[in-house]
Amino acid sequence: MSRFTVALAPERFAQLRRLADLDGKSLSDTIADFLNDAIRAGRLPDELPGWNVERHGDNIMFANPEAGLTKRWPIDVALGVAKSLEELSHRGGSARGRQDWNARLELHRQGRGVKLIDLDTGASATAAFNVAEDLAAILRKAAA
Repeated sequence: MSRFTVALAPERFAQLRRLADLDGKSLSDTIADFLNDAIRAGRLPDELPGWNVERHGDNIMFANPEAGLTKRWPIDVALGVAKSLEELSHRGGSARGRQDWNARLELHRQGRGVKLIDLDTGASATAAFNVAEDLAAILRKAAA
């Protein structure tokens, strides 16, 4: 995962840190909450830059083109991947990796995120825990 520097007035940083502490979250997760609030309010589109999730008939296309990761799944398999992403990304959730043979995908925790590995090509991408949660939600939305 990339690291970026954001210039904040010390007072704002103290407020952000206090909010994160009150919620028992990291600064990154607290900022992600603000972004998700903007998505729910319609100020940002419900998508993740760099990730493509689209429904095509009874299938879900899932891709991270930059990583060369592209999968096409029946809806039930996509929902299984969403469940795995949720379980691996939650604090206190499963730390055990899993291979989903139907999805031809291996998922496991790596650092502060979930690594997805295409079992057919070896292509891989890592999503921060809060991004993995959002990917799961986008997969569920596409499957609905």
